[in-house]
Amino acid sequence: MNFKVSNSNRRKKLKQLDSSAKNYKKILAKLFIDGMGVTKIKPDKIANILNKYKIPTVFIGGTVVGCHSGQPRSTKDVDLIIPPDVNWKKAVGEILKLSKGSKVKKHPSFIEIYENSDLGETELVDIVNVSNGSYGMTFKNLIKIDVNGIDVSIPTAEMMIVLKYTAAVSPIRTKNKQMQDWIDIYNIVDGNKSLSLISIRHLADQVVPGYGDDIYQKLKDYNR
Repeated sequence: MNFKVSNSNRRKKLKQLDSSAKNYKKILAKLFIDGMGVTKIKPDKIANILNKYKIPTVFIGGTVVGCHSGQPRSTKDVDLIIPPDVNWKKAVGEILKLSKGSKVKKHPSFIEIYENSDLGETELVDIVNVSNGSYGMTFKNLIKIDVNGIDVSIPTAEMMIVLKYTAAVSPIRTKNKQMQDWIDIYNIVDGNKSLSLISIRHLADQVVPGYGDDIYQKLKDYNR
């Protein structure tokens, strides 16, 4: 899918993030906190429970896109990844207690916590439960930040772009979601002055050979 954002729409005034800066992790944490304002089940509370059960966890989704774009983004649901070989039932049971009336659905590759509302089923937490592809790679390409005194892991900016890219080119993803994926990618690019296109190409090629050259060229074209 070819999707480009006009240069005239790029952010010009906001300060770009710099991963080499001493306060980089503190800025990410502040952006994470600002973005989780409307989530019903708070990500830091979820992280605290999963940390207690020693379950490796990487948070993804809109809140993390907000961290890496430098523009806090509030989403009602929380997205995260855990390995497939962990005992998650007690931890998920505790997470359920944080939101009265929520329920759990177990799918082959993810665990969904949701609640019934006037609009139907509303997703609160989406726990991806796989270790293959780009999801599994996040555990080796992450940043640990302190969110309200709790250790929270998020993908690096480069890894987050690759996650979004693999979603954007997925043939089963809807067109509107693909468009949002590309917007997220370009927002992260605009928000980071120390982004490594070489690292992005290398990571993408580990997902599927050829992905690296494709995303590398798209980002090079975008930066012209």
